[in-house]
Amino acid sequence: MNVNPRIRVAGLLSKSNQILLISHRKENREYWLLPGGGVEPGESLRDALIREFYEELGVSVAVHELLFVSDVIGSSRQIVQLVFRVTTEDYRFQIGMDPILGSFRFFDPKELESIVLYPDLREPVQTYLEGKSVNLPAYYSLPWQD
Repeated sequence: MNVNPRIRVAGLLSKSNQILLISHRKENREYWLLPGGGVEPGESLRDALIREFYEELGVSVAVHELLFVSDVIGSSRQIVQLVFRVTTEDYRFQIGMDPILGSFRFFDPKELESIVLYPDLREPVQTYLEGKSVNLPAYYSLPWQD
């Protein structure tokens, strides 16, 4: 495989012990994922996640601690995903203009078993929602030193 890894940030937004997911439609199939997207050159992880939530759902979010990191390696792609806890004061979501976006919905942990979730982060998401201990990695945003 001769592909550069793509860095994706995602936000875990929970409300009443449910998790917000957004659906995507590609090639006549639908799947769910945590809201987020690719990091642009020169953009911080935090800024990328704030931008993605606004583009996908029309809301501003506060980005908190890094919850977990996942990677997905396929024959033609490699994605490194960093999942942060996010909060919002505005729950008036509105799907963005990107035609790949389908809908959004809050799911309880048991419902995750009945949907297609990419990447398949059911275990860490369910662990988080159930309030069980998650080994949280540290995240530091440091200025560049010449």
